[in-house]
Amino acid sequence: MEFSLSQNDGKIARGGVKKVNEMQGAAWFAGKDAGGKWVIAYVGQGVPNCADIQPFNFPTDWISHCMDASGNTVERGAAPPPAAPTDVFAPDPLGPAWSSMWFASGACYDLDVLFTDSGAACDVYLDSAGTLRPRNGGLFSGYATLTPPSLNQCKAAQLSADPIAPNSDLYMCFKTNLGKYGFFVARQIDASGIVFDAYVFP
Repeated sequence: MEFSLSQNDGKIARGGVKKVNEMQGAAWFAGKDAGGKWVIAYVGQGVPNCADIQPFNFPTDWISHCMDASGNTVERGAAPPPAAPTDVFAPDPLGPAWSSMWFASGACYDLDVLFTDSGAACDVYLDSAGTLRPRNGGLFSGYATLTPPSLNQCKAAQLSADPIAPNSDLYMCFKTNLGKYGFFVARQIDASGIVFDAYVFP
């Protein structure tokens, strides 16, 4: 097999793959996940699934169309359908009430009250390696976006109790041990802790 790399900006990349001495092959697209690891989002000649490529925000001149959950080919970048009436969005901008939440390394926090240091009620623990570890039923998502997600987007995200490394460019959803949904984005990461912007949906 012959592999080629045509573009790589450090967060997303694309190239081609084909059998040696053959003229045609397939395209591949990759991006970094929330933990900073490269993930192959799609390899092929057809139209990728929207769900597979959505987390990586590939430019539309790379991938112009994708296949939605119903099997329909849709144009990427086209205006999305109106949000369901039950959907809820965070204030824009988030404002000072949701900014610069300090999360100290080695501490455990209750996300229901936005990062209040807590013992028994904590949803997440930040270990010394800068990894968030869910506790007491708290869940996080590998789903990540460059813009603040809505309540329905967080409810639809695949939430997990797996540890996750925060990314300073991406918003990630969470679910608290009391069943509330919210999202956070790391704004500053160092050895002593992390500064977050965050929001918990009412």
